[in-house]
Amino acid sequence: MADTGDYLEKRASTASVSHDGGDEVPLGRTESKQELPKVLSGLQANWIGFNLIGIVPSIASTLVFSLPGGGTHGMIWAWLVCGVFMTVVSLAVAEIRSIDYGAGGMYHSIINSSSSKHKRLLAWIVGYANAIGNISSFAAISWACGLQIMAGSMIGSGFMFQPTMAQTFGVYCGLVILQGTACSLSSAALSKLQMPAFLLNILLWVVLVIALPVVTSPGLNDVKFVFGTFTNVNKAWSDNVFAFLLTFLSPIWVLAKGTTILHLGEESNCKRAVIPRAIIISALSNAILGWGLMIVLAFCMGNSLRAVLFSQSGEPMATILLNSFGKSAMLAAWSFIIVLQFKMGMNMLNTASRQLFAFSRDGALNYRFTKNISLINSHTNTPVTATWYLVGLSILGGLLAFAGSNAICRTLFSSAVVGQFTASTITIVVARSGSGLGNGRALNLRFMSLPIAIVATIFMTVLSVILLFPDTQNPSGGTMNYTVAILGAVLVLSIVDFSYGKHNGVPNYFK
Repeated sequence: MADTGDYLEKRASTASVSHDGGDEVPLGRTESKQELPKVLSGLQANWIGFNLIGIVPSIASTLVFSLPGGGTHGMIWAWLVCGVFMTVVSLAVAEIRSIDYGAGGMYHSIINSSSSKHKRLLAWIVGYANAIGNISSFAAISWACGLQIMAGSMIGSGFMFQPTMAQTFGVYCGLVILQGTACSLSSAALSKLQMPAFLLNILLWVVLVIALPVVTSPGLNDVKFVFGTFTNVNKAWSDNVFAFLLTFLSPIWVLAKGTTILHLGEESNCKRAVIPRAIIISALSNAILGWGLMIVLAFCMGNSLRAVLFSQSGEPMATILLNSFGKSAMLAAWSFIIVLQFKMGMNMLNTASRQLFAFSRDGALNYRFTKNISLINSHTNTPVTATWYLVGLSILGGLLAFAGSNAICRTLFSSAVVGQFTASTITIVVARSGSGLGNGRALNLRFMSLPIAIVATIFMTVLSVILLFPDTQNPSGGTMNYTVAILGAVLVLSIVDFSYGKHNGVPNYFK
């Protein structure tokens, strides 16, 4: 590990930074000065939180996880349960993150609130878990976008075109590179895209919720089928309860993305409580909208669940839209879904680059070949280098596709959730064990604070374990869930790296 003392010393600062909103917040505890321009208004922060979730394209991406272990139960009741618990999680995360506004996110909260002698090591682990979650989430969004493009191509060609895995991987790489190019622009330029994307997300939801039942009638499913029929569609798990629990991946992954807006705190020119509130608003509003859309899809999908799940396109939602709208209207709606999916990936890459930049700035990742991750581009005033490191890592992650389509989907989506949940759980527990939580919160849940934290940590811990399992109880190399291997290896190596850095006197924030 390279000695970066001179580099960090130039950037160190114990000064306070004042938001334009008049809320003065210290960055001194992180030993880093404000380097990112404050360009995000409170309204834009809420738009970003909403667009990060991208309710319609996200459901299109994950409906394949909802159907197998319960049919309509996996769609409706799994979404309702997870919507409630993910709102609780968003409350707990928002309160913890209201302690400070650093781009590093969770590991900053540990340092700023904990009195534990091990808080530096815990912050180090949390930083790596957070990074894995962010990278996996971006890769999952982009991979799903590639699959959506291929599904549209198949349907448009009358299924004459059948993509290979190599072609799908090529499209994925192209998407990731395009998103990296777009995210190399200034934050001010990117922020102007948020309102149109927000309006398009809302408009698409309204159109589908109204139009689908109209064009599907009189072929709507009955109420008993939608709300009262459990179907273990592919019987990949013989235990119906566990099969149902695996469907939780869909709503959890969709809603968990909204919490990543916390990494944009340094770029917000409003009061410190605005970003935490945006986390809560985006989770609650999309939980409601998502549940509504799931109910509509369940009524309009027909009663042959296997036909929807195992359709030629490989995309259940594309099949539902095709059956109801016909080819032309379906492709029109699908095009908007792809555009919003791409924009969601841009937002995810943007927030992930801020976390990686801050992690490097604060002393992690200080190898000779990664030290420049913390550099700020002089033209855009954004961490362009961090963005392109993430692009490269995402392309490497995409190589999982050649292990099998099920392997890459389950691994990327599960790693995104488990990485985020690991970081959030450790942070909430450690922050609550210290004395700093009550002193600097911009958002205080008062008497509900502790119960919410307890429920959130239990939920995240239990689901993190469940989501380590594969789609089937008899997995092969192509259906395996590699989350435990990837996340486990990274966290073990991070602990070794921390110990090595400590003993070699690397002068950084974590020492």
